[in-house]
Amino acid sequence: MKSMLYTSLFIVSSILLARTTTQAQQRLLLLAGQSNAVGQGDSRTSAKYQCSMCFDYHTKKDSLSVLKDPVGQDDQYFNKANTGSIAPALATTLHTLTGDSIVIVSAARGGSSCHQKAELKTYGSWAEQGRILLFSPTIEKIKKAEHRVKRRVDASVRLPDKCQAST
Repeated sequence: MKSMLYTSLFIVSSILLARTTTQAQQRLLLLAGQSNAVGQGDSRTSAKYQCSMCFDYHTKKDSLSVLKDPVGQDDQYFNKANTGSIAPALATTLHTLTGDSIVIVSAARGGSSCHQKAELKTYGSWAEQGRILLFSPTIEKIKKAEHRVKRRVDASVRLPDKCQAST
């Protein structure tokens, strides 16, 4: 889990730091994937991160709230973190490095597959075909968040598990 955090942090911070700015900005990040992106960590043993400049986008309310575990919301397609998530640590660290306000858009579903042939009954697929398609609802969620914060997505972090037998 730590290696995923460090790798994700390196990639996203490189993207954000590559853009030279003189003033703090609001940054919009998509966190997508399977159960690792949903958040299956043990929040009792996780470091507590709560930054007043880091936010969780809520689609149903079209609103922002201070980012803290459990991250995300349960809805037709995506899951709320069961306990601990990578999102608070990632956003807080990015804020510390850049001074920017960070908004996380969570679009993750535990058990989802990367290929339609590996799709399990009710878990969905990130493929173009399948029973429950996750890509289009993710785009819809991003567009709503972009409209809410009046800016485009700056980066996306994709946290796949084992891609649910997609080989």
